[in-house]
Amino acid sequence: MELDFQQKIRAEREILMSETTAQEVKKDLIEKKNQAKQIRIHNYGTISDLKELYSKFNDEKTKRDEFTAQVKKIKEQREEILLKLKDLEAKFNELLGLLKKEEKSSEVPYFKLRQDLERLEWQLQTEATTPKLEKELSLKIRDIEKQLKKADKIKPIQDQLNAVKKEVNQFRKIELESRNNLNLLARKSQHHHKQAIEFQEQITRLRENLGEGMNKLDEMNKEISAVSTEFQEIINVEKQKSNQEFQEYQLFQQERKQKMKEKLDEIKSEAQEIYDKFKKGEKLKFEDIQKLQAAGLL
Repeated sequence: MELDFQQKIRAEREILMSETTAQEVKKDLIEKKNQAKQIRIHNYGTISDLKELYSKFNDEKTKRDEFTAQVKKIKEQREEILLKLKDLEAKFNELLGLLKKEEKSSEVPYFKLRQDLERLEWQLQTEATTPKLEKELSLKIRDIEKQLKKADKIKPIQDQLNAVKKEVNQFRKIELESRNNLNLLARKSQHHHKQAIEFQEQITRLRENLGEGMNKLDEMNKEISAVSTEFQEIINVEKQKSNQEFQEYQLFQQERKQKMKEKLDEIKSEAQEIYDKFKKGEKLKFEDIQKLQAAGLL
């Protein structure tokens, strides 16, 4: 009996220790699952931030490319403008040189002759009060007109020169506007380029952060798998122990019933002998009466 009691105590202690271990492992498993959940939440947040950054990066890149395309187009236009301006300036210098050459060959500059002619004609109309003065003015006018005939070929050159000069000024104005517009668009393109680079750097950092988070989650899942296996093994052991204890209990009950049956059969057999003696008229002892009662014969 003492040995059975010690075995029972030892079995109960093992069960208690097994239950304690299972609780500790289950607690550890829950904690690790919570940690994994927090890591996943963090990773989801990082992914959401990455999506937003990628959207901003693409917007800045698109704007940068649009401005860059405009800069390229304006540069091409400016090249055409500069070539045209170069041709016009060359033509202007050519006409200016020709004009200077013609003016040198003339005794009096063409424009000076025109001014003198206009002045004398005005005097003739307003100040010629005597025939003598009128004759003098008329002679001077005829002399200037003769000189002007020689200088008449200067006027077309001057007209061309003025037209070319006007066109040169127009193209210089266009070139200046084009240059200012080009600088403005270039600055805008550079601004969006810098913004795109900043977003790209943030994306790189977040991707590294997400990679670390994924690695942590992977490690945590491995730990969860190991702890889950350990917990399942404990549960399986406990089930096996429970099944074994149940089987042992059933065996104990069967043995107990068998012993009780054997004991009862023995009592009945002995009681039957006593009962046979009683029927023959023999006197019974008190103990014999108790045996008959136990066997249900009284």
